[in-house]
Amino acid sequence: MNTFTVTRTAVLSASALVVGALVLSGCTSTQPTSSDPGVPASTVTSASDSRGYLFNAVESRFNSTETVTMEQDLADLLPNQEFAVENNEAASLAGGIVFGTITRVSPGVAYTMSGTDDLTDVELPFTSPDAMWRVAVLTVAVDNGLGEDVAGDKTISVGYVIDGALDLDRTIKGLENLGTSAIVLNRQGKFAFDPELYSVRWSGALLGEVSDDNKISFPGLGHDSEEFVGDLDSVDDVVKASKKKRNVIHVDIEKNEYVRSDS
Repeated sequence: MNTFTVTRTAVLSASALVVGALVLSGCTSTQPTSSDPGVPASTVTSASDSRGYLFNAVESRFNSTETVTMEQDLADLLPNQEFAVENNEAASLAGGIVFGTITRVSPGVAYTMSGTDDLTDVELPFTSPDAMWRVAVLTVAVDNGLGEDVAGDKTISVGYVIDGALDLDRTIKGLENLGTSAIVLNRQGKFAFDPELYSVRWSGALLGEVSDDNKISFPGLGHDSEEFVGDLDSVDDVVKASKKKRNVIHVDIEKNEYVRSDS
């Protein structure tokens, strides 16, 4: 699974990692509901086709994103698994794991890049045809929330990034038709327009599905989903593992790579 360990840029400072930039950029896509103002009504009628379109797009983005990550599998993202980077205070990598259902997708904002050398973000209306990416807001009814930030929450709001080149209707319909989902979160604070929003880890790829028999999969990871999930392939397995004794892995940064004490 070399996708999870590819180097893209210089590793962030250890202090930044500990306070939340530890987590991989949570670029995720959220869809607006067709009943929301300014959102076009979807013409997609097949739930399975729309989910397939969504996950194909997520997998394509995931495979094209080169990033250094500390985590190797789902177990590393449990709230009781912590990482101490360069002798800083240990912290969990994810903002939590939730199992639940997307009940509403609302329009957030869209962005393009300025034409100047500083390449700053320029905010646009959500449905602007000039958007390079859009952030929709998912309302998630939580059946089970794992982690200090989400434990006991009945609903959470998640920002999800949709690439501007995608068919917005089909992407929205795919999100609307996910059913029970498994979502690995980044902590709040990624989106300036609404700092209370969570985002989805691994550029949105850790938005997964829960089958009728409570099995977990992350179709956005493609063939790597099974290896990533490992032994934690059901909701019960994840919940049980999250209740085990706290574990700390120490990490050093060498030549833009994370070196774990357990490796």
